[in-house]
Amino acid sequence: MKSREVAFLLAAKDEWPPCEVEHLWLKQVGDLFEVRNFPFFVKGVAYEDKLRLTFNEKEEATRWEVVAHSKNSLIWIFQHRPDDTVEAFREISDA
Repeated sequence: MKSREVAFLLAAKDEWPPCEVEHLWLKQVGDLFEVRNFPFFVKGVAYEDKLRLTFNEKEEATRWEVVAHSKNSLIWIFQHRPDDTVEAFREISDA
């Protein structure tokens, strides 16, 4: 089945995330949707997770629930300086 782009409406708290909407590519699998890219701001969601979505009249996702977690995890790292990379990976590996 073909993937489609879906807008997820985000609720900002203390100015984070810095946007109101994030678009994810999803593949419909029955009444669920499988995530086909890596989210930046949709919390608790990773590549290949299966979601149950609630849409508004504009076909934007207003609520979502992870029904089946994939075996994937997602960690975004922001580097202030290029030499921080080794230490950041060390801290993640030790966690």
